[in-house]
Amino acid sequence: MGDKVSIATIPSRPSTTTLACADRGVGRPEHDAVVLIGNPNVGKSALFGALTGKYVTVSNYPGTTVEVTHGSAILAGRRRRLLDTPGANGLTPMSEDEQVTRDILFAERGCSVIQVCDARNLRRGLLLSVQLAEARVPFVLALNMSDEAKASGIFVDATKLSAALGVPVVETVAVQHRGVKALAESTGDARPSSFAPPYDDAIEKAVAEAQALLRPADGIDTRALALMVLAGDESLRKYLKLRLADRALAGMDELRRRLAARYPESLRYVIARQRLAVVDRLCGAVVSRAPARKESALLRRLSAWTTHPWLGIPILAAILLLCYEFVGVLGAKLGVDFLENAIFRQRLIPLLDGALRAVLPSGPIQELLVGPPGVPFPETAGFLIGRYGAISMGLSYGLAIVLPIVATFFLAFSMLEDTGVPPALGGDGEPGVQVDGPQWQSRPAHGAWAWVRHDGHDDRADYGD
Repeated sequence: MGDKVSIATIPSRPSTTTLACADRGVGRPEHDAVVLIGNPNVGKSALFGALTGKYVTVSNYPGTTVEVTHGSAILAGRRRRLLDTPGANGLTPMSEDEQVTRDILFAERGCSVIQVCDARNLRRGLLLSVQLAEARVPFVLALNMSDEAKASGIFVDATKLSAALGVPVVETVAVQHRGVKALAESTGDARPSSFAPPYDDAIEKAVAEAQALLRPADGIDTRALALMVLAGDESLRKYLKLRLADRALAGMDELRRRLAARYPESLRYVIARQRLAVVDRLCGAVVSRAPARKESALLRRLSAWTTHPWLGIPILAAILLLCYEFVGVLGAKLGVDFLENAIFRQRLIPLLDGALRAVLPSGPIQELLVGPPGVPFPETAGFLIGRYGAISMGLSYGLAIVLPIVATFFLAFSMLEDTGVPPALGGDGEPGVQVDGPQWQSRPAHGAWAWVRHDGHDDRADYGD
């Protein structure tokens, strides 16, 4: 466990290229942007909220229905733009969400990146770290949910990992705001990682030839772009057509065909497996395991029950019933009845009625605003106090009816969100999906849908072609 891991470094290169932001009409040549990137379900949005506060802007990425959240935060002593991208398992996209994340990353020229990684599943996060390293993008790594990792007996040596990657590594617990300040300060030290996996001779030779065909620009390193093209990233086709001559484009296609003929598996799979071998060695050097704390055994058992294909369904029904009782009965019935009758109708409205009558002169004005004296306000037509009065009806309806429902709903939703129950129970509707442990996602592979295990444990997982 204490053995040193061999690290392949990428020498400094003058030739880099950027994914075109003009193709989608976004991206500005600014250096103040910080982009949050991470696998799905790693607490990225919670960390975004901890860094930015409550004032954010949500918009669709141009030409898509994918939402992107924008905000600002004080990072390393200055205010910077912060973008929360959709969850991505790699920079070679297999979905629209992943393509949007990749496009944002490369469109924001000169940006820094905060990569959010689930400390319980470091292997999966480092596969993305490796691709950021190949792209030569300045980044820092946030080991989120580090408390849950330690409770599960997983200990990551952040100092050793930082030395291996050559970038700052910070342990965080986003929902408790632990480590958030240190992470914000570390963005000032964001830098390209020196860590990169060496590939076999055939792939390295093909990458060198592909780099010679690619035109340099600003942003992503040509090595990363060459690997994307060789892996069969069709989303780059438009970009290449705009920037490469037909002869160079034909050369890239021929290079990829020659390389693909050397392997029985798809090139995407071969490249991913070779990356994974390096990541495994790094994980072995920085991760140690110990027996999980006893208090986490029940939580792990509950987590397993919520993702069980049969037990998860009654658990889901029970949680929905509890939510209905809390919001629908406690909030919408008891809470509304208490505020509307006990507070407003019996106490607050009569108090305001008496105060207004004491201030307003007797006569038509008083009757117009609060109704005739001696008549209960529900039977009058007063403008302020009356059956449809601005205060007696508007205030009571706005607070007594809306407030209990909204308050109980968001309280219930926040409790569910903090416990991680919604994504766990969401797996019950899609067989094979897990939240704790390996992450699965359905992908089209060779004309048929296959389940791909993103942490790479499945030795025969098809990464597509």
